[in-house]
Amino acid sequence: MIKNLFFEYAGDSFNADEIVKAVKADWVAMGNKVKEMADAKIYVKPEDGKAYYVVNEVTYSINLK
Repeated sequence: MIKNLFFEYAGDSFNADEIVKAVKADWVAMGNKVKEMADAKIYVKPEDGKAYYVVNEVTYSINLK
């Protein structure tokens, strides 16, 4: 069983579970509810130091560091 998924890039390591938690926290901080993210997609772009997520065809981003 896989417990954690990590991405490594240019000496940095990113935990997939932590990215998902940060995306949810960002979404909630904007006044939304997690249940509204039923069809969310997350794209990790470590060279930019960001994770982009799409909800209802609108793109948002969070910093990975």
